[in-house]
Amino acid sequence: MNALDRRRFCHTDQIEFARFSGDRNPIHLDPVIARRTIAGQCIVHGAHSVLWVLNSLARVSVVAGRLRARFLKPIFLDEEISCVWNSQAGKVHLSVDGITLVDITFSTAQLPTRSALTLPPLPGRDTPAERSFAECATLTSQAFDLHGDTHLAAALFPDAVRLYGQQTVNEIAALSYIVGMEVPGMHSLLSGLRFSLRETSGSSVYSVTESDERFKQLRLAVAGHFLDAEVEAFHRPLPTRMPSLFGLRSRVHPGEHADAHALVIGGSRGLGEIVAKLIAAGGGRVIITYSTGAEDAERVVDEIRNAGGQCQAIQLTLGAYAAMPTNLPLINQLYYFATPKIFGRRTTPFNEDLYRNFRSVYVAGFETVCTWLIGRGNRCSALFPSSIVVEDPIPELAEYAKAKADGEALCQRLNENHQIDILTPRLPRTVTDQTQSLLHTAGECPADVIAPFVRRMTELIK
Repeated sequence: MNALDRRRFCHTDQIEFARFSGDRNPIHLDPVIARRTIAGQCIVHGAHSVLWVLNSLARVSVVAGRLRARFLKPIFLDEEISCVWNSQAGKVHLSVDGITLVDITFSTAQLPTRSALTLPPLPGRDTPAERSFAECATLTSQAFDLHGDTHLAAALFPDAVRLYGQQTVNEIAALSYIVGMEVPGMHSLLSGLRFSLRETSGSSVYSVTESDERFKQLRLAVAGHFLDAEVEAFHRPLPTRMPSLFGLRSRVHPGEHADAHALVIGGSRGLGEIVAKLIAAGGGRVIITYSTGAEDAERVVDEIRNAGGQCQAIQLTLGAYAAMPTNLPLINQLYYFATPKIFGRRTTPFNEDLYRNFRSVYVAGFETVCTWLIGRGNRCSALFPSSIVVEDPIPELAEYAKAKADGEALCQRLNENHQIDILTPRLPRTVTDQTQSLLHTAGECPADVIAPFVRRMTELIK
C-alpha cells in the first residue's frame, strides 16, 4: 500500500473545476443551497477526485486503461484526503481518517494510438436542468460535447494531460457536466463511474440505459472520442418544503398566540419555520434568526407579512462566544432550533471534535440566549427540542445524542430560575432537510409533532 498523495479540496478548487468541466451544480459551489441537500454541505465533484487519482498515478507513469470508481461517501471541503494505492491489487482508496470515501479499481494498459484531437467546447447551461426522475428515465440520446474551459486541463492535471492527452482529460471532466447539469441535473448525486480508453470514434453521444424507480437510480452509457464510459447517478430527494401559513391555520385558534413575542432561533427552515408560521397565524409577533441563508429567512418573513402577520429576521450565529443583539423588543418565548448538520460523522470511534461542535450549539449557545433573556427581567417560556436518540441511541449519532443530553441537563438547572420555564421534549424523527436519505425513511409530519408544544408554550406565559 502506497500513499500516493494527500490534499484538501477548498472552495477555490471547486470553482476552478466547475469552470473546467462546466458542471456548476450548486451542491458543489453554493453552501447555502447545499445545506438543503442530502449532503448538507458542499461536496467535491466525483470526476474531480478521479482525475486527481489519474494525475497522481501518471506521476509514477501508471496508465489506467480501464477504471471503475464507486463513490461511497461524499468528499467534503477542507478535510485531508489520503490517496492510497495498492499496486498489486490495482486499487486506489480515497479516505479520511481511515474511512474509505471513494473506491477505485483499475487495470493498466498501453495507451491506444491516437491523433492529437482537441475539440473546442460548446456553450453549455448556466444552471442545471431540473428534470423529474421520469423525464430522466425517458430522455433520448444526446450529443456528448465539451462545455467548460478546456484550456484549464494542463494547469489542473498536468501529469494526466502529459500521459493521456488533453482530449481524454477533457472527456472525463465532461462526464461531470452530463450528471450535474443534464441527467439528472440539479438533483443529482454521482454514485459510480467507469471508463475504458480506446481509439478515436466518429460519434460522441450519451444515453440513459437503465433506470430503477425504487432507488431513483439511473445508468448512462457515454461514447466519447477517446473513451467509452458508464456513469451511475441518483436522482436525489428534493429539498423538503414546509407547509404554508395558510395550510397551518387550521391548527391554530384565532388569536391563540396574540400574547406571544417569540424569538425563533433557526426559524428560516424546518421546524423553526413551522413554529414561526403557527405563532403568526395565531396573532403573535415573531423574530426569526438565521446563521446562513438570508434568502430562506426573507422568504419566511415575506410569507408571514403577506398573510397579515408580524415577523422580522436577523442574522445570528450562536456558539460559545456569541453575543446577543442589544436592540431587540420584548421577548417572552424562545424556540431553539439552532443546529449544525447532524448526519456527518466520518470516523468509527467517538469523535471528540464533532461532540464539541454539537455542544457549542446545544449547550453553550442555548445558555447564552437563556442568560440574556433572564437578564432582561421578563418572564418567558423556552423550547429546547431534544431527540429520541438520547433514549434510543444510534451509534453514528453518539456525539449528537450526548450533546443533546448535556443540553437537557442544562435545562434542568436553568429551570430552577423562576423567570423561565423550559420544555425539553424528545422529538421523534421528522421529515426535514436534516433527515433526508436516498432510501425512503419514515418520519413524522413536522407540523403534527411541533404544534402541541407551541400551544403549551403560549399557555406558560399566560
